[in-house]
Amino acid sequence: MPDGPAGANQRPLIEHLRLEPAEPVAGDVLRAVVRARDPDGEAVEVTFDWEVGGMPRSETGRSIEVPRVRKGTPIEVTATASDGIAESEPVRREIRVRNQRPTLSQARIEPWETVDLGESLTVRADGTDPDGDLLAYHYRWRVNDRPIAAEGASLSTAGLAPGDLV
Repeated sequence: MPDGPAGANQRPLIEHLRLEPAEPVAGDVLRAVVRARDPDGEAVEVTFDWEVGGMPRSETGRSIEVPRVRKGTPIEVTATASDGIAESEPVRREIRVRNQRPTLSQARIEPWETVDLGESLTVRADGTDPDGDLLAYHYRWRVNDRPIAAEGASLSTAGLAPGDLV
């Protein structure tokens, strides 16, 4: 559809716009993948405007680094194609930051060096979640490098032999 009389310049078109990766987390490079064309065959330049959580960003290229934001925060890009004379209709895509993995900062068994048979061993675990989610810890115990049937953060040493490695 010409913008004006026959032979007049036509506006470029953005045929496709998607964001990759599909499930970004903080630190990922989020890329706008775009396909644009000009009906007149002229060169097309695409500009990008980014918003994170509704706030405009200074980045204008086809990619940004996902900042440290809470899960579910929307990231939006608006792409506009230009042939130097006319611009396309802006096309927008939004994606949401996905849940981030928690980090286990330490896990220690107490008492540390030795234990008398019949006493219990207890694991003290510390971790953080960048999204502020409540952490739940799951434990798997091994004795002499073999899994044993035990649940929770404590293990009774009753039934173990001197020299067993937990």
